[in-house]
Amino acid sequence: LKVAEFDVMVLDLGLPDADGLKLLQQLRQSGLEIPVLILTARDSVTDRVDGLQAGADDYLLKPFDLRELFSRLQTLLRRVAGRSVNLIEHGALTYDPSSRETTLAG
Repeated sequence: LKVAEFDVMVLDLGLPDADGLKLLQQLRQSGLEIPVLILTARDSVTDRVDGLQAGADDYLLKPFDLRELFSRLQTLLRRVAGRSVNLIEHGALTYDPSSRETTLAG
């Protein structure tokens, strides 16, 4: 994060040498605004609330389905881009990342 920019962060709370929640709090305090999805086995309501209160944008429990992870990441990226729908439009060109369909003038 110090040497490159990323569109989104997937953060596990059980890091080998640090606590993911504390890391998230430090990143938010330093002004980092990257969307963060916590992906963890910590499943209590308190854990989920703590994660969201620490600055996470979403929280997904392990085990998880890859389709759900992909959908949640798309939602975070769409929100950051200021879009409320999944379609990406440029003039008459439309792209739907969910279905991977592209249309030109309908």
